[in-house]
Amino acid sequence: TTNQEPLTINQEPLTNRKTILVESKIPPCPHSEIINIYHEVLPELPRVVSWNKTREGYLKQRWRQMFVEFECKDTEDGLDWFRNDFFAFVKGSKFLTGKIVNKDRKPFLADLEWMIKPTNFTKIIERKYEN
Repeated sequence: TTNQEPLTINQEPLTNRKTILVESKIPPCPHSEIINIYHEVLPELPRVVSWNKTREGYLKQRWRQMFVEFECKDTEDGLDWFRNDFFAFVKGSKFLTGKIVNKDRKPFLADLEWMIKPTNFTKIIERKYEN
């Protein structure tokens, strides 16, 4: 048996405390810097022309997710992750960069909005589009 006391209504599970602690230290999402990195690393993919509230929300959510899941320390660490991990992986994916030719349809080109949608982001970080 364990000697743990049951949680009372005023206590939160430890995992929730860690998430709250981490989230309280997350810097604001640097949208324009991430868009610039996307354009720099992936010039072959569609450019971002308009940045609306929906896209802003997606990127802000992914930024927060990245800080919690990958334990980034600061904005610079987060931007490095987007440049050297996320966008670098996309660049190496033949499918995401339109290098898979299929006679039935034109090649798929991932754009930034597609990449930062929750299900697509998860597939990318899980390396589902590896060659």
